[in-house]
Amino acid sequence: NGAEVAQVGALHTVEYRFVVTDLPENGVANPAITIPVGAVIEGFDLIVESTLTGGTNITVGLIEPDGSAIDADGLLAASTTATGVIAGAGASIGTQLAVEAQLLVATSRTGGVAKAVITYSLY
Repeated sequence: NGAEVAQVGALHTVEYRFVVTDLPENGVANPAITIPVGAVIEGFDLIVESTLTGGTNITVGLIEPDGSAIDADGLLAASTTATGVIAGAGASIGTQLAVEAQLLVATSRTGGVAKAVITYSLY
């Protein structure tokens, strides 16, 4: 499940813990994590809590609640790392959102648990 876990001034931190066989759902009816318009994505980490197995990679990006893609790999592009903390390096980091955004995860992995941590500023 996803939730905002911290706010210090304008800096917000949201986390979403998931099993790779049960990825976060998106949509207006399921706004588990919705990052507001105008937010600046400051950082992203994928914390692997249980080794990722099977398959070859995991990709994390952003999508609008209506299903329109913002950047499918804007937070983490096709990482093959299976353990530890994976630092995001996508094009959405450092960018201000023009629309609301939700987490989008795609993977060929067949086992493991991870936690996506997004920090953003909202002024």
